[in-house]
Amino acid sequence: MKRNDQVSGKRNSMADLRDQGEKRLVGQPAKSIDALNEVDVRALVHELQVHQIELEMQNEELVQAQLVADEASRRYADLFDFAPTAYFLWDQRGTIHELNFAGASLLRLERSAAIGLRFGQFVCLRNRAAFTNFCRHAIDAELKQTCNVGLLLGEEVLIEGLAAHPAHGSGPSFSGDNSASARLCRATVIDLSERRAAEETLRESEARHRLLVDHSSDLISRFALNGQWLYLSPSCHALLGYAAQELVGQYPFTYIHRDDHGRCQLFFAEMIRTGQLQTATFRMRRADGRYIWFETHGRVVKERAAEPEMVCTARDVTQRLEASRKLRQREAELAQSERLNTMGQMTAELAHELNQPLCAIANFADASLHRMKNGAIAGAEEADVRVWVSHISQQAHRAGNVIKRLMQFVRTGELERQRLCLNDLIRGVEVLLEFGVRSKGTHVEYQLAPQLPPVLADRLLIEQVVLNLVRNAAEAMEETPSEQRRLIVRTFHEASYVGVAIQDSGRGLPPETSHLLFEPYFTTKPAGSGLGLVISRNTTTAHEGRIWGENNPDCGATFQFLLPVAPVFSLGPNQVRHVA
Repeated sequence: MKRNDQVSGKRNSMADLRDQGEKRLVGQPAKSIDALNEVDVRALVHELQVHQIELEMQNEELVQAQLVADEASRRYADLFDFAPTAYFLWDQRGTIHELNFAGASLLRLERSAAIGLRFGQFVCLRNRAAFTNFCRHAIDAELKQTCNVGLLLGEEVLIEGLAAHPAHGSGPSFSGDNSASARLCRATVIDLSERRAAEETLRESEARHRLLVDHSSDLISRFALNGQWLYLSPSCHALLGYAAQELVGQYPFTYIHRDDHGRCQLFFAEMIRTGQLQTATFRMRRADGRYIWFETHGRVVKERAAEPEMVCTARDVTQRLEASRKLRQREAELAQSERLNTMGQMTAELAHELNQPLCAIANFADASLHRMKNGAIAGAEEADVRVWVSHISQQAHRAGNVIKRLMQFVRTGELERQRLCLNDLIRGVEVLLEFGVRSKGTHVEYQLAPQLPPVLADRLLIEQVVLNLVRNAAEAMEETPSEQRRLIVRTFHEASYVGVAIQDSGRGLPPETSHLLFEPYFTTKPAGSGLGLVISRNTTTAHEGRIWGENNPDCGATFQFLLPVAPVFSLGPNQVRHVA
């Protein structure tokens, strides 16, 4: 269809040219061709045919150029009509000659209804004089002019105008006559209302953030990537004793405790490397020379057209860390008290156990001394004395071992974590386990799983957990008939954990208080301290394990704890860690 239109247009153009040519020919004197011979006539016809073809080719080129120009004009018209910015064309008095859809929407009118109206009638009265001057200057001047005015509809707009002149034909193109009477103003009208509202919202937000920063008890600071302070919040004076401006431009490592330099260097390096939030705790020196602890969170931020910075928030945690230290110290004291309490409960059993080897030592020593006083020792008597002296040595070592185990159990301080087997640990405290239950008429039954993997644990603390659970189990069976008393110490391997279970046949756990078992000072025993299970829980938690208790299906209860299997590549056996 389009091609047909082009051909039709071409034919019309040729017909127009013929008509114009015939009209010009009428006014010219006729030239006779009678004198021309046949050859001349043929040459003339050939020349006319060639000239006709040239004209047709020129006409076709003109038609194609017109089509391209029309398509460009159509695209420009689309851009003009559907642009998001309001475009206007008005004269020196502000009379609207052309506008796009955005302009019509700004005026709340249809495009056809807006043409012919004066833009000034939509301008607030206080700004109309300024708008009139703007129109005059925009048309007279060669450079772009601007003007801010308010509209009666409530918007505040920015008008940018430049002189233009209308073109012949349709559409918003501008060329042609450049006379003063024909010149118009080509204007863009930008609605500033949303921008003003956004700016006001931004100002309010900045004011709120400034208020928060200025009144925050935390130290908020900005650093250049080289570590130099760029800004510190006013809380700097209360926390460090320095005015913020005193520290701007300096480097924090001047004030950070020497022992914490490595930690802080890693903190800043990781912020820059990852761009993620990082956390570090370190000490900083106040103006009075005293060091305080800061817990600091920071990350790298980058604003548009600005160099990236590190922004940090630091909180004084000195009191919190001191309270934590005192709590650990108190827990250690409670653990020591519990150990001493356990030792006191075992005193009678220990006295009985030590009495046997000490009596044997005394008897064998007296017999040996008696033989020596009666004269020389020879023959069979010498052999007897040697046996007796050997017994003395054995019993002395036995008594010494009991006392040594007691002293190890009671001692406190730095405790070592080492690779150990829970089966070996239980066998090592078997004598102490028997002490705790023998007087109550209970026998301990051992069910130790073979080939247990090792754990990384503090032997003394885990021994204390086992002893405490066994003693609790024995006390839970005091009201149980002796023939029904059964206390089982069992080890097992479960996934990546090794566990110990202490099972009794006593009264079980009261359902109404079972959730309080591991709460400090909760006890069901008349003379209990309520700390044994708390210390046991703290110990297993410190070993990345857990402990719990539950009733058996038939009778009694079972307390179990799990410890993680020691890794293949673990810390050295001499690593120390203080655990309450």
